[in-house]
Amino acid sequence: MKVVKSAEHYTETAVDEIKLLRSVRNTDPDDPKREMVVQLLDDFKISGVNGTHVCMVFEVLGHHLLKWIIKSNYQGLPLPCVKSIIRQVTSSKGNIRQVTSSKSNIRQVTSSKSNIRQVTSSKSNIRQVTSSKSIIRQVTSSKSNIRQVTSTKSNTWR
Repeated sequence: MKVVKSAEHYTETAVDEIKLLRSVRNTDPDDPKREMVVQLLDDFKISGVNGTHVCMVFEVLGHHLLKWIIKSNYQGLPLPCVKSIIRQVTSSKGNIRQVTSSKSNIRQVTSSKSNIRQVTSSKSNIRQVTSSKSIIRQVTSSKSNIRQVTSTKSNTWR
């Protein structure tokens, strides 16, 4: 379950997320890409002393990225894991693009290789991957461990 802070901008973002996830849920159940996006089971609002919070109920999932980083004692994730995560994110975003309107504030991403603009490597084993119109803007790797994952306009990647 995800409980969103009661501040207006968080609430607006949560409502947009709910609309998006409902759209995905209402797509063709036989579409294999549908399974790449978390399934929203229910949503509701709850009022408390700090205001009204939007709550979202999801299917049971594994650890989030921060938990993985903490478990690795902040040494980062192995590069193969990061590549797998990026593939999954770009694939699922391609599916989301198909079910959302072009006026959506969701960043549009396709799974095609044409989105990868630049891959550079230096002697210090630092790699930077920059993706056009992607949530993921930079992945910095040192000795095959991810040191930093930076995203833009996303409060959910923590």
